[in-house]
Amino acid sequence: MNTPLATLRLQPFFLCLIMFFCLSNTVSAHHSHGNYQVQTLIEIQGVVTEFHLANPHVWIFMDVKDTSGETANWAIEGGGLRSFKQGGLDDIAPGDNLTINCAPTRGGDNGCLIKKIQRNSTSKEEASASSWSQMTFQEDFFQVNFPQEPKVRKEIYRSEYGANLPSTVYEVRQGDSLHSVTVVDFSRVKEIHASQEDQVTVAGAHNFWFFDPLAAISYAAHQFRQRGGDVNYDAWHVIDGIEGHQMILVNPDKTQTYAGIYRHADRLYILEATVPADAPPQGIFEQSLHILDEEGKRIRYKLLPDHSTERVEI
Repeated sequence: MNTPLATLRLQPFFLCLIMFFCLSNTVSAHHSHGNYQVQTLIEIQGVVTEFHLANPHVWIFMDVKDTSGETANWAIEGGGLRSFKQGGLDDIAPGDNLTINCAPTRGGDNGCLIKKIQRNSTSKEEASASSWSQMTFQEDFFQVNFPQEPKVRKEIYRSEYGANLPSTVYEVRQGDSLHSVTVVDFSRVKEIHASQEDQVTVAGAHNFWFFDPLAAISYAAHQFRQRGGDVNYDAWHVIDGIEGHQMILVNPDKTQTYAGIYRHADRLYILEATVPADAPPQGIFEQSLHILDEEGKRIRYKLLPDHSTERVEI
């Protein structure tokens, strides 16, 4: 990761606004932040290129110069929409010059989690329409941010224990970038395993339908690792109290993959963003997942130390 320049000296006539975000509140609000170095704080300064004022988290994309004078685009994660409004920073626009104190990513890419924002100057430009939209797919009980309407196709997903499970793939391809959500349906897993019993060559097949959903997250993560390349982050994650796994990989062709894997009820959700090497982190997609109930209401749990959960109102 390139080292950002030190803060520009502030001029007294510049508009200066400061907002603090409590990292612990952010974690409890939506998801864990294990992918950030939460005990480290860096300072970056640059010019806003995109501002996404949306829940669950606000995102700022900013061009930042490093000490060698090279410019890179950073993806910077903030708190919820309400915190920006209360801090008077809901009018950030492309062209604004910001200084941000934030926790850097563990993988060393150009991303961080906001602790403090200081606005050095404002462009007074109108913010352009966001290229990302929160989309709802009630048939598979989820919402997620996509850069455009995805193409949808049905596929067979081969589970760890050999079941041919139905899945639906929601996919957006833009240039060299891919954003996809694969939803695997485990609702008929016992019946499907029973229909394939004659293909099993070992004892214990009567348990496979039970093992498969429990192993689904770990097995999906294993499949990403099998692609080769370098794994920069590979750890437990949680969204709305729903446990899962998050990964960051540098592929053999130098593209980067940001993956999130979660299971709720009888659905496995596999989120993948594969982007060029110089693209900023893809948390605006990967960390935007909401799980819905049958009425279309967002599900959130209080996660307890023994991994049990209690549903809470949002």
